[in-house]
Amino acid sequence: MQPIRISLALLAASILLAANLVPVLAQTKPTHSEIQDALNLADIYIRSTVKQLASNQYQEVVNTNQAVIAEYPSIPLKVVHSNGVIIRAGEDTKQGSYASTYLENPSEPSSTVFKYDIGFRYRNTVTGLVYHNVPKLQITINYNYNSTSSSITIKHLAWDNTGQISYTDLYLHGVYIARLNANTVNQTYTLTIDKNSPLLNSFRYIERHGVQLAYQYFSAVGDTTLANKMKQRLIDRGYQAGKDIYAPMFKDGTSYASNFVYESGSNGVYRDCYEEPSMLPSSYQYHSKVCTIGVDTYIVFSRSNDWLVPTLWAIHLLNRGVNPDTPMFDGYQTWSPRQVARHVETKWLADYGIKSPWSDSHASGVRTAAFLVLETLLGYKYGDNTSKQYADKAAYALTKPQVKGSGYITRENEDGSTSTLYRPKYTGAFYTAWNGFNYVAKKSILQQLSDMFSQPDEHPDIKAGNAESTITIAQALRVYDCYAYSYNCTRVP
Repeated sequence: MQPIRISLALLAASILLAANLVPVLAQTKPTHSEIQDALNLADIYIRSTVKQLASNQYQEVVNTNQAVIAEYPSIPLKVVHSNGVIIRAGEDTKQGSYASTYLENPSEPSSTVFKYDIGFRYRNTVTGLVYHNVPKLQITINYNYNSTSSSITIKHLAWDNTGQISYTDLYLHGVYIARLNANTVNQTYTLTIDKNSPLLNSFRYIERHGVQLAYQYFSAVGDTTLANKMKQRLIDRGYQAGKDIYAPMFKDGTSYASNFVYESGSNGVYRDCYEEPSMLPSSYQYHSKVCTIGVDTYIVFSRSNDWLVPTLWAIHLLNRGVNPDTPMFDGYQTWSPRQVARHVETKWLADYGIKSPWSDSHASGVRTAAFLVLETLLGYKYGDNTSKQYADKAAYALTKPQVKGSGYITRENEDGSTSTLYRPKYTGAFYTAWNGFNYVAKKSILQQLSDMFSQPDEHPDIKAGNAESTITIAQALRVYDCYAYSYNCTRVP
């Protein structure tokens, strides 16, 4: 039978050559060079979202010893009313029973242009009446005004006379644009700004999974200045630096109890739900759905219906010296780190990542990142061949859903079609979720229900990546690169 197999192989090769085709072999392991290129781009994005300004209308932190990190790129508009009241886009405050800002009429005139309306509300403190257009604006941002700049055009659409507000000053972050009142309706204002300006970061930040992750990341890459600023911020707000569900990915938190990633209360891993820093002129803390749903309720869900925290729990056990096959009780069930890995492998979407709990087709950035770390440890450190194969595939997959140097994003739309959008401020960011490596915009019903508990957006444009997804994926690739190629080995499990 051997000659027959050889002749069939030769026949197949001759057919391919005759058709001028080359057989394609699926790559299942990224090279060190590919990993380093992705890490270098991610570093650009992460650094671009640092918030550390401490003066006047630009103030993001209370002093220059602190830093926080923006949730994502934004169009951070705010108004300062004649009575001194400041309202920032997307802030989680109310005017009467209404949110302080609202968004309408989003559109994409081209791949480089986005357009929407934003209204600022005001409640008369005497009559109790709520006015919805104080002011209302139409925003048009051209992300490719020229080779270095974006342009933002703002048209004043409407003004409600409140009887208390005579004018309002409009700012982009801390940049003064115009004084608006009843006489400026229909007037237009245009400014240009560097495409990568830190003034195009969101107002919002979060200590949990934001400042905590940034502290870990800058410590890992050796930037002690930014690491110390992030750490000081955490200390000033009563946090324990490194007490975060993602700490195991950096081999931090080993002194904490086995189940610390499920700890509630003001000293637990969701401390942001128990304490509230004051809003600053150009900064406020984001209120996550965890806080809205309730920490204890979310922890129950994270144990029983999600696989992110169990994966991080398993990494933490390995960091503490637990054998991969030692069963441990996590507060919900008893299983070993290897059993966690086998369970999460059933959530693998061949071959682009670990699925989100909200969709059977969308891969999740943070879940794939945590999975890569666990499988790398089991595969490369403990010799589990199944885990090693998954680690290779996951590492290769995670080099793909990233905004590369061109600044273009391929998005999968609600109807299954794709669009290519130019959003240069996202360069280096890893997508939060993807389908076949395209950024996912469409949402399952479960995701829509989940989003009902989220804070209102600052703007309605795409949010392809954020600090959490980018830092966790970068760290996962660092861990893999250390075990596979002996590079990037600082602060890895």
